[in-house]
Amino acid sequence: MKISIVMVCLNAQNTIEKTLKSIFSQTYKNIELVIFDGKSSDGTVDIIEKYMDNVSFFHSGEDKGLYDAMNCALKRVTGDWILFFNAGDTFCDDYVLEKTAAEISKNPDCSFVFGYSKDVDENGNCVKINTYDNFDRNYFFLSENICHQAIFYKKELFLNDCYDIKNFKIYADWDFNARCIKIKKVKMHRMDFAVCNFDITGISRNMKYLEIFDREKDLIWRKYFPLIYKFSKIDRFMLKTFKSIYLPLRKLFIK
Repeated sequence: MKISIVMVCLNAQNTIEKTLKSIFSQTYKNIELVIFDGKSSDGTVDIIEKYMDNVSFFHSGEDKGLYDAMNCALKRVTGDWILFFNAGDTFCDDYVLEKTAAEISKNPDCSFVFGYSKDVDENGNCVKINTYDNFDRNYFFLSENICHQAIFYKKELFLNDCYDIKNFKIYADWDFNARCIKIKKVKMHRMDFAVCNFDITGISRNMKYLEIFDREKDLIWRKYFPLIYKFSKIDRFMLKTFKSIYLPLRKLFIK
């Protein structure tokens, strides 16, 4: 079983090397690394070129954004399973891919396999561990997403599909995940170990994009949770303002 790791980057000279070293330190070796760089103007490309012997495909050029680069990269992968990594992200240990391959082998009917993720700050400190214990509840993708770097997708999920770059700039992965589960009815499997250290300093956690976050989340709610979309504004207000009290009650009514 070959695992394709797709990395997209832009001006990442300060973080990309630790990500590359983490990938190449994995004990599981049946992997390919596909890198799409958005025409970096710093030393990113120079760093990548140091490791070209271990890179299966590399492209540097302008793109229309993060998910456009990912869509382009998907045309180059040849593996059975796909994992997306960004510069700054690392594996939690050297055995992640080996353990994942074993889990996939034990769950052949699953096309969407994921593990825990650790949120890591700019100093490399873990500030939160995401275990996604309630992933099997129908409301899951209403209020949260699974860390992109902790998900292994079977390649066939992308054969006639890709990330929606027309409507999503930041949450295209959330949209794709919800589509897999709510529309395609893909079978998921949660692994009981941590996959990635997720760099939380990226765009998806930058509050200056709050308006985009809200607009794209609203679209996801309309597409995949139409019956409760009309209550979304009240729901969001309650989650933000009275989360500790409201969330337990919410789980009773949204199955």
